[in-house]
Amino acid sequence: MTVVGNGATAMLTAVANGSAAITAKTSDGGHTATCNVTVRTYNVPVTGITLNNTSLEVLINATGTLTASLTPSNAPTNVSWTSSSTGVATVSGTGTTGTITPVAAGATTITAAAGGKTATCAVTIRVIPVTAITLPATMEIRLKGGAAPITATLLPSNATDRNVTWSTGNSSIVTVSGTGTTAMITPVAEGTATITARAGGFIATCSVTVEDKAASVKMPYMTMSAGYERSMGIKADGSLWAWGSGSFSALGLGSSTSNVYALTQVGTDKNWVSVTAYGDHSAALKSDGTLWVWGRNNYGQLGLGTSGSTNQTTPIKVNNDTDWAAVAAAQNFTMALKTDGTLWCWGRNNSGQLGIGSSGSTTQNSPRKVNDDTDWAMVATWRANHTAAIKSDGSLWAWGSNGQGQVGDGTLVNKTSPTRVGTDNDWASVKVGSVHTVAQKTDGSIWAWGFDYHGQLALGIEEDETPRPNPIRVPVPLGTGNWMLGRYGVGDSFVVAQKTDGSVWSWGENYYGALGVGDDEDRYTPVRVGTAVTNWAFIAGGNLHALYVRADGSLYVVGSNNNGQLGLGNTGSGTYSPDLRLHSVGGWRVPTD
Repeated sequence: MTVVGNGATAMLTAVANGSAAITAKTSDGGHTATCNVTVRTYNVPVTGITLNNTSLEVLINATGTLTASLTPSNAPTNVSWTSSSTGVATVSGTGTTGTITPVAAGATTITAAAGGKTATCAVTIRVIPVTAITLPATMEIRLKGGAAPITATLLPSNATDRNVTWSTGNSSIVTVSGTGTTAMITPVAEGTATITARAGGFIATCSVTVEDKAASVKMPYMTMSAGYERSMGIKADGSLWAWGSGSFSALGLGSSTSNVYALTQVGTDKNWVSVTAYGDHSAALKSDGTLWVWGRNNYGQLGLGTSGSTNQTTPIKVNNDTDWAAVAAAQNFTMALKTDGTLWCWGRNNSGQLGIGSSGSTTQNSPRKVNDDTDWAMVATWRANHTAAIKSDGSLWAWGSNGQGQVGDGTLVNKTSPTRVGTDNDWASVKVGSVHTVAQKTDGSIWAWGFDYHGQLALGIEEDETPRPNPIRVPVPLGTGNWMLGRYGVGDSFVVAQKTDGSVWSWGENYYGALGVGDDEDRYTPVRVGTAVTNWAFIAGGNLHALYVRADGSLYVVGSNNNGQLGLGNTGSGTYSPDLRLHSVGGWRVPTD
């Protein structure tokens, strides 16, 4: 015990059980008095106990919680918890909170006891049975492509027993392993085998075909391009059209650099098959295999053998070659594929974006082969300084600026030569944004890496400033289906993708409503883009706008219209459409997969 005081009154503080003599003395020391003080523990008796529930239902795959309240409130909180049927559920806890852990379906009584008083709760442990199980009807995997995931869908979605039993009909073709709703299929030899999933007495099957061949990768024609504040598209009759910002004559409509607010035809030719307009210049292919360019040429990005401040105001042919197969025009450089599988580049190379093994201030004014490889199948660029490409064997490569990990090789160091991204050989397509990269595998899964500040990697982290230098799988929103092969668009800092059930989802930067979700707030995970129209055939992402083409050739636009890039005939600061809007002009060419 301690005592504190300097007047006629002092304060005693108990420290432990026992006795102590307290002495008081006058200031002159002439008089004293003592008091024997005994300290003992006093237990406030419990006069009552109640539980927050008198009955409770707990799902078999969850836990439940009960809270006891004691009367009086300052009574000791030592509460004992018991279950009348531990074969149904157990309960644990020593204080006023008891945690119920289900064991099996059934009923039990949970009792809380304290100071001779008790309270009970009737607890029912419930199972939600599986009513159906489904699998993809068919699946193709490559013999040398490694294990591939397969996912079973259970109904209802909140079924409590998520255990799935997997089996293969022919283990000499494929094996399968897994206990939950997702299993891994490992190819063994060429052929076809049936994979069976069982849950709750229900069965689903998938016919899996294993083929010993390289991934089939082919770069589709880009019939619509949403660039930096401008747009270009090809109609079903092969004519080329442009609208939006006229800077550097990148629309190809002549010497004027004024904005164009209505859709305007570029020349009169009707044999255009592909167009790209991401930077301050544009490039397009004709059906005869020739390559044409126009716009800014300050870094030799037109590939005409010169560079300078003079803009090319109308389309002009790049050399006389007739074997060009694909082209991607970036901010100030260009990448192109030929039909023999070679990859070519020209323009600025300050970050190694040309992939020729060096970087610097020297520009490449004419087409140059990246290397001697003849198995390039797809190439992607955007306004920034990195490039990504896929080879015919399904391997993924990237190079150029890498400060945010956009190359995807696990580092933050620029790469001047094609650098392989991982070791997988099942990449089907790739697209790049300003400082992030998005790619899709043959199983439909979408992966992203690089900069995530606006949520373009779909990690769910607001204003994420951590570079992500390795591919991260984008989650598939709840519902049926996976991501549809090839049906995604990548903008400057956002992504739009379609699922196999036809629904469209977007995430990332939403300035000026480019995500098409009705407002201008960034989204850090995929969010549904409307519900009215689902039959999309092509999606093009731009700087702050996006273009959608339906299978019937109709065009929908969304996002910023500051420079007329939506082609609605009007413009102005702050002019935008945060919801998908049907354009009055239809008849657009639908690209083939």
